Amino acid sequence: MSEPILALTGIRREIQEGGRTRPILSGIDLVVSPGQLVALVGPSGCGKTTLLSVAGALDADYQGEARLLGQDLRQLNDDARTRLRNEQLGFVFQAFHLLEHLSVAENVAVPLWLRDPPIPEVQANLQVQARLDEVGLGDRGNESVRQLSGGERQRVAIARALVGGPKLLLADEPTGNLDQVTGAKIAELFEQIRKLDCAVLIATHDRSLAARADQVIELGVP
Repeated sequence: MSEPILALTGIRREIQEGGRTRPILSGIDLVVSPGQLVALVGPSGCGKTTLLSVAGALDADYQGEARLLGQDLRQLNDDARTRLRNEQLGFVFQAFHLLEHLSVAENVAVPLWLRDPPIPEVQANLQVQARLDEVGLGDRGNESVRQLSGGERQRVAIARALVGGPKLLLADEPTGNLDQVTGAKIAELFEQIRKLDCAVLIATHDRSLAARADQVIELGVP
């Protein structure tokens, strides 16, 4: 049996609020295997985004154990966590976070530019084109992202998240800013991503998206 992409054990997270300690996560266990689509669901304030931040090596202020690709995230220094995020993870957000002054293709290429050393231009261009083809925007690379609809912008964001060949894609409310029809198309795209040897962990209020998952984790407010 293959090693899990992500293994969280007893994850607890608290914040200080108004001079009091408030629990956000209370002993969460989660395993994500290669090719799996896992959905985190639950009401606002239940810790879905916080759990994604722990899984994505963005938040180290937790109790418990978080292992990503076999590595204990707590044992990694800042540089190692940054490298792990850029080379092994992809992130998709509700608000897209595209760079308006760049073209579609340039937005997708950004993670490759940030590699150390950077990916050679010819190789980078091939990877960008392949990802745009996969999300149905193969002929739109030279356009400004300002010309795109919400659904097209999210497709660009997904292509950007996939361009480096991540092992785990983390998505936070990826259909939250989309209408129902467009959201369903994005949901179908997430199902296809698993065929790229990439696991997917999604935080969502969208029950139709969660219904496509192999595993659904229901979080409650602590």
